[in-house]
Amino acid sequence: MKKLTIVLSTIASTVFLNGCGTLNNDLVGKQTETEYFRVYDIPTNAPARLIAEAASNGIGKDITGMNSTFPLMDTSGVVPEKASYMQLVNPLQGSALSALAGGAGNLGIKVAQCNGAVWTSNARTNFNGYSGKYFALCLFPYQGGYQLDIYGDLKTRTGGSIQAAVNGALINSVLGDPTEFMDKAFNDTLQAIHEAIPNAPVQYVRGQPEPGPLPWIAGTTLAK
Repeated sequence: MKKLTIVLSTIASTVFLNGCGTLNNDLVGKQTETEYFRVYDIPTNAPARLIAEAASNGIGKDITGMNSTFPLMDTSGVVPEKASYMQLVNPLQGSALSALAGGAGNLGIKVAQCNGAVWTSNARTNFNGYSGKYFALCLFPYQGGYQLDIYGDLKTRTGGSIQAAVNGALINSVLGDPTEFMDKAFNDTLQAIHEAIPNAPVQYVRGQPEPGPLPWIAGTTLAK
């Protein structure tokens, strides 16, 4: 509550100091979109469903809607030597709509393809139009373990009016900063897998932005 009071006081003071005829930068309508991509190696002989259910329970703490599938692997029954990987594609590629959606300041429409995965999931959360989070997860098998690819997309909208600034401050005071929310969702997913299969060494392979330490190692507020 103290944090919220400070935020609201700052907004009110800013508006007063700038006068009625000046549009303060804090109230200018802005939309920002940031993409996240992380790849993790999970060397284990545990069943795919156990990992998938753990990942689902973990990220389930941070989203409001989720769709999961368990597609058939190669019907030959042969487990690939190397894991496949997530591909992000634009389903409108080449169309006029694609050009419109992918203009300057817009990342366009992207869909995660998980060919060869034994589990796929996409999750979405929106908070009154002020922030939107989307996640796509693919679990790929290989001889000796699994690879988990996670894609995240964060959209935030700020300003536009005094009321919008106040509403945004209210949401952030309750839910926290949207960027912290993204890292927490990744950490909750990995933590749940670690707890379900403690003997499986989950290892970060690549991604961007670069993550911090694994949640059970970090010891930070987000990791708890």
